[in-house]
Amino acid sequence: MKDESVTPEPHRDSRPHFWQPKVFSQICKTFRHALWAGVAVFGIYNLPPVLEVIAGKETALSLIASFLINTGTGKSIGAAWIVAIAAMIVAYRERRLRKSTVERLATRIREFEKIADPGRTTSGLTIRGDTRPGDH
Repeated sequence: MKDESVTPEPHRDSRPHFWQPKVFSQICKTFRHALWAGVAVFGIYNLPPVLEVIAGKETALSLIASFLINTGTGKSIGAAWIVAIAAMIVAYRERRLRKSTVERLATRIREFEKIADPGRTTSGLTIRGDTRPGDH
């Protein structure tokens, strides 16, 4: 007769250690960062020869640099343009990140709300947190 009181051994992952999801994810992140560091080092290493080739020549790069540094009126607006464009890019990425986070968490929150108040009605927001299309 079997002893029913014996608890089974917990399931162990039979995959090698480096293939387990957390370990593999960390290996991929490390590889990605190493790749970007390698690209940066390669670019910095190869920058002096490129600068020697274009030194003293009128190129599109020098025209762009002169615009960014000094406009015809004597005022420097190039840096302001760079900051403005960078701010727009950061804002766009943050907005996209916020919407994807709302979408990821919406189903879980909806389940908790149903448990807390089954009679609760929907606000009409979309799954990404936007207002209803008819409200515009």
